[in-house]
Amino acid sequence: MSHIARDEEVEIDEGEAEIAFYQGGGMELEDIVREQILLALPMQRVCSEACKGICPVCGKNRNEVACDCTVEGADDRWGALRKLEL
Repeated sequence: MSHIARDEEVEIDEGEAEIAFYQGGGMELEDIVREQILLALPMQRVCSEACKGICPVCGKNRNEVACDCTVEGADDRWGALRKLEL
């Protein structure tokens, strides 16, 4: 990337989105981790603890109608980190 725009908005492609800048011997992961956590959070909170929510597959209100949809397991690439003790 020979020119970095300073005053105007520019669109970046997928390859440019993966570019990271760092100083010294490593890179700051705080922003990356924060972004991934925010992306993993539900987009809308449930109305109460007893609320069953809306089916992510068919969109039916689970409080009113039972559906037979199955949801695939989540990607667990980060599962090993949960086992680490702080």
